[in-house]
Amino acid sequence: MLGSWRSFQSKALSFLLFMFVGLLFSGFFVNQSLQHQFQISEPILLDILPGEGAGGVARRLVQKGLVSNPFPLIVRARILGINESIKAGTYEIAHSDTPELLLNKIFTGATKKFSITFKEGLSFVDIVDELSSADRLNHNENLSGIRIDFLDNFLHENQINFVNYEGLFFPDTYFYESDDKPSSILQMAAKRMIEILRICWQNRELELFYKSPYEALIMASIIEKESAMASESHIISGVFQRRLRLGMRLQADPTVIYGLGQEFNGKLTYSGLKKDTPYNTYTRNGLPVTPISSPGLVSIKAALRPAKTNYLYFMAKGDGSHEFSTTLEEHNIAVDQYREKKQ
Repeated sequence: MLGSWRSFQSKALSFLLFMFVGLLFSGFFVNQSLQHQFQISEPILLDILPGEGAGGVARRLVQKGLVSNPFPLIVRARILGINESIKAGTYEIAHSDTPELLLNKIFTGATKKFSITFKEGLSFVDIVDELSSADRLNHNENLSGIRIDFLDNFLHENQINFVNYEGLFFPDTYFYESDDKPSSILQMAAKRMIEILRICWQNRELELFYKSPYEALIMASIIEKESAMASESHIISGVFQRRLRLGMRLQADPTVIYGLGQEFNGKLTYSGLKKDTPYNTYTRNGLPVTPISSPGLVSIKAALRPAKTNYLYFMAKGDGSHEFSTTLEEHNIAVDQYREKKQ
């Protein structure tokens, strides 16, 4: 009886030792398998679908030839407890990544961030075009009739009785995740514009012609289209501010072009300058009815802190800079000299 018990103990110990060695080997195998870098020359995007578990992800990695065995990934995912809590989305697999690092990305929900950049001076139509061609956005959304509550509130605060979002999206780079809606990016850009505009308005020159942040935004949008050099933005703003105070018309070509819309064919003609629209600052006094573009920070600051100047005219010299003049006679001479040089 004693011999049988000792034999049982010996077999049990042997079994436990075998199991221990097996688990140790399995753990070593799993750990080593997860440390090998993916053999790829450039990053790969991995889309994890809603409700997809670690097993499905591991098997797809095998199909893509990124790993040879799904077992290590599945085991580690279960140990981490992420099998049922995987965040759907797009994940980037870098050439230096390992399966372990990929699991950590999935575990923390570190999805791939995409970006879109709105340049200074874009119109709302331009911005919508940029969004329509942006990679990985949800393009099933119609932006033509979009409403943004805090923009409506801003317009109401500025006593604007119509909905026009032109100029209200700050030029910057914005990040988003796969399948995000374009409206979410517009929300970010609009919120950024309102924040910046309100801060700059608080630090404005006190004696300005315009009386609201919205009017300042209109002016900034014109400066943005007129100025190609940041060093001239405040001077151009000073010229426009002086013109407004003297009751002169702004006579800004970009406002006329904006008002012509699709009629503009790339060259501003005499008939175009004479066509009256709510944006023609040759035929109408004061500011146009809305901004004509989305201005950047330099133009916004210039609109709110114009340079003290005696200039009343400026002429584009063709290299991005301008010739400034104090009288119409000086301006006409500068125009004639420029035309002579071009001939």
